[in-house]
Amino acid sequence: MESSEDSADRHNADESNAGGPRTDVQLLRRLVDQLPGMVAYWSSDLRLVIANADYCAFVGRSSDDLRGRHFSAVLGVDVFQANLPHLQAALAGERQTFLRTLLDATGASRHTEVSYSPDIVDGRVAGLFALITDITDRVRALDALESANRRYSDLIAMLGHDVRQPLTIVQALLDEIEHAWNGDTDDAWPRANVTRALAAVERMDQMLVGMLSMINVDSGEIEVHPRRGGLATLVAEALASELYAVEPRLTVRNDGTVAVDPFHLRQILGNLLSNAARYGSPPVVVTVEADKHAVRMRIADSGPGVAKSFVPYLFDRFARAGGTRGSPPSSTGFGLYMVRELVRLNGGTIEYRPNTPVGAEFTVTFPRA
Repeated sequence: MESSEDSADRHNADESNAGGPRTDVQLLRRLVDQLPGMVAYWSSDLRLVIANADYCAFVGRSSDDLRGRHFSAVLGVDVFQANLPHLQAALAGERQTFLRTLLDATGASRHTEVSYSPDIVDGRVAGLFALITDITDRVRALDALESANRRYSDLIAMLGHDVRQPLTIVQALLDEIEHAWNGDTDDAWPRANVTRALAAVERMDQMLVGMLSMINVDSGEIEVHPRRGGLATLVAEALASELYAVEPRLTVRNDGTVAVDPFHLRQILGNLLSNAARYGSPPVVVTVEADKHAVRMRIADSGPGVAKSFVPYLFDRFARAGGTRGSPPSSTGFGLYMVRELVRLNGGTIEYRPNTPVGAEFTVTFPRA
């Protein structure tokens, strides 16, 4: 007569043979094999205990063949020597993550990210879990993107140079013609055309300079050479050394020491003052004030200010608002983007708010040095 236990065992065996419920070990093995990466467990003496299907496929050997083999016999002596400091650190209880280029079973080079996690049992390291993720496609995509960016930057820089050189010649010749004009009234019309042509050339030159500056920012090639000094002093020097689109009034409430690249500061001021001249109205005031943590430079005009709907896009690349007189915008739209990036490179921030009672106000904040 069959007991109830025998009947239950036979029932479970029948379910298993018929594809019924599997054991926890079987499910765990299947789970590990389905992970998107190569998973293995190494004992404290660096012998392989278990590896998932992807790991076995990568090295081209079966799980039974790999079990018990030393790390150097599985991945080679060179990889063992290169990974040894990370293996020792993991066996000392420290999680490790690093990049390594490995050869798969076919001899193909694969870029991988390797993670070692110590298996700590009762206060001691019994072994380590290894996860190897193949990032070859990601690395190749990034390499291709960097290569495309380099070609793009080189092309734009070349065009900027080759276009700007003849523009400089044309600008010099037009400037010479304009200054040499004898002033006869009959020549008023052609002289006006020369003046307009000169203005167009200057505008194109400014656009090229801005475009090249933006490319340098995007490629990370802009170097920062900070100079310590009072921000009010640096601003006064910048205003005295350049001919800006508008002549502002400088007001100093209190000064503070900052570390800012003077050339970048002139570019920041130039863009913000050009913006005030193009979209705002006089008077334009530059105010410097400081507290115990930071020093601020405010540039305020008395124009109509920035439309509320445009404020969220104000510092975006190529963002352009219409001119104050309904004319099409003459800027390229990356002036304020450049300002934000130059301020950021010098450790500062910039923000906009409406001026009181009217106008626009940009505040550049630098930490005290």
